[in-house]
Amino acid sequence: MRKQSKWNKLLMCAIIGYLFIIIFPFIWVLITSFKPESDIWGDKALSLVGSKLTLEHYRALYEAHLFNAL
Repeated sequence: MRKQSKWNKLLMCAIIGYLFIIIFPFIWVLITSFKPESDIWGDKALSLVGSKLTLEHYRALYEAHLFNAL
């Protein structure tokens, strides 16, 4: 019974790691969508928080009437 408990813990760690690998790109895209253009391509490209948060990308989508197409 002790061995099964170790395998359960190992399996749970593997599942959590797998889910993190699968979900991380979506989180990264969401975080990047709030960064200004200079932070996306500049020195702060890998930082989680940009110099300032902005909605310019969503404003551009709205002005291009992309949401109407959806």
